[in-house]
Amino acid sequence: AEGDQIGGASVTDTLVSGYPLPPTPPIQPGPVAFMIVGFEANEGVIEVTFQNIVIESMIAGFMVGIQGNLTLTLDTITSNNTLITGMFYAENEVQNAVMSINMVDVVITNSSMGLMFGADIIEIDPLAWNNVFQYIDGQALMMSAHLGDIVINMENFMMENGGGISVYVDFGNIEVNVIDSVLGGSGSGALLDLQVGSNTLSNGFITLNIQNSTFKEAEFGIMTVSEELSPIDMVGSQFINITAEAMNFDVRTNDVLIDLTEVVMSNCGAGLVVYANDGDLVLNIVDSQFGIAQNEGYGYGAWLEVNSATNSSTMDILVNSSVFEGGYYGIYAITPNGGDVLIQNSEFLGQSTRSFTFDSLFGDVNMSVLDSVFDGSTAEDSVTLYTVEQTEYEFLLYGRTGAWNATYSSNGGVDVELPFAFEYNGVEYTEVTFHEDGYLRFDSGNRIRPVGDVELGYSGDHFYGYKVADDLSYVLFNWYAYNADTGTGESNSFQVILYANGEIRFNYAYMDNWGAYNNFWGLRTSGGYGIDYNMYDLIGQSSWYMDLTSWVFTPHDMSEGSAISVTSEFGDVSMVVDNSV
Repeated sequence: AEGDQIGGASVTDTLVSGYPLPPTPPIQPGPVAFMIVGFEANEGVIEVTFQNIVIESMIAGFMVGIQGNLTLTLDTITSNNTLITGMFYAENEVQNAVMSINMVDVVITNSSMGLMFGADIIEIDPLAWNNVFQYIDGQALMMSAHLGDIVINMENFMMENGGGISVYVDFGNIEVNVIDSVLGGSGSGALLDLQVGSNTLSNGFITLNIQNSTFKEAEFGIMTVSEELSPIDMVGSQFINITAEAMNFDVRTNDVLIDLTEVVMSNCGAGLVVYANDGDLVLNIVDSQFGIAQNEGYGYGAWLEVNSATNSSTMDILVNSSVFEGGYYGIYAITPNGGDVLIQNSEFLGQSTRSFTFDSLFGDVNMSVLDSVFDGSTAEDSVTLYTVEQTEYEFLLYGRTGAWNATYSSNGGVDVELPFAFEYNGVEYTEVTFHEDGYLRFDSGNRIRPVGDVELGYSGDHFYGYKVADDLSYVLFNWYAYNADTGTGESNSFQVILYANGEIRFNYAYMDNWGAYNNFWGLRTSGGYGIDYNMYDLIGQSSWYMDLTSWVFTPHDMSEGSAISVTSEFGDVSMVVDNSV
């Protein structure tokens, strides 16, 4: 032994091969390739080195337990078809045993568990890893320490169909740098799970740096729980098929700063979740895409929440040149004391509940939306909503006879076959009931009422009739009748035009019932959101006063997800929207 070294073991250039593992449990105890047990003396160090080792078809590869300090080297290791690849422990009664780890060129495939490290204090060679973990059912890598700082640098690291990497420290700090790497899971668990506690002001930190890396095929992507979270700078990375949350940061104290640049999420249950329990949050999302699925219990691009005992925490959000698509919510933010929001040159597409929600208890909220689009038309539960506008007056005159496809006088209603499939309230119809009382009916709840719910009468030259356009692009329905409540002396002329593109047009000539009651007129719908478009509520006038006017209803496939909700219960809200849809 030299210096502090009091003993050790070194194994090099060795192949250990066992027998094939049974395909299903129970798995009986079997061979272990290497088992080393040691006890420290005089507070020295035990060194264990494995170099150029191949392990094939063993119950366990490495089992190393030291009561004391351990320096461990894993260099050029290949392990395949093992139940447990390696378990390494260094602990003592006074909880100050140190495990120093140097791991390079380690390839593990087809294992139920990867490598597990447990020590009072763990020190890792911060040099970049180029290790590979493939087809690991459980944890690919687990580290658990009582004290100290752990720094892991993953560069060109590969984990395919692995169970994830977990690092737990009771009191200390964790730093993880993931560069040009791929972390692929087996469908459950977290790809990167970091948890640290604190017992002094100098520990409890997590530092996370992600660049040009991919996280895929897992339940969770990155999860952290810490006293404080150092500023996160994530560049050029992607999350693919994460069924729950791509990122979840839970911070107990202090402010949180997160910068996401060129981050792409595809088919994720949720994108970003942040809980800042006693501090402010600053979030910058630039040149990124959040593709969110409506997975049960999730379905939000970003869920952001800050709290503090004094209700003083604020939240500032910047979204620039980015896209949030799908899910229930684009961004949902909760803060006790307001904040500033800038959404610029960005798109929120296909959310079914809300594109953007910012809810503050106290404090002012200042929000600007510039050159951006909020469009719920691709939401899974989108429905047809209508916009209405008054247009240039037009009334098509064809006289009493001749030009009409058919005319009627007081025979109830007739079913008219349409020359196209007309979509009304999201349902396609090829036939409509043309009723003498001034409305069109598709079914019991879907009606078009240009004059409301009235009883019309016909005498003399009064009639109702319809005409199909020569190019089959529309069907015109015309009424010329009196209101049975006011007598035969007052005539009313009005029309409804159904266009093949789904538009609806109301035309009014002279409406003589100037003294009639205020009535519901417009569109009555059922299904979907069940919205009634009552023109009297919109413009404050009865249809009987619409002489020489025309109105057009235009359908749009959208959902409530196209909406922005900004509230402050005890503060002011300032909203600027410019060049946005």
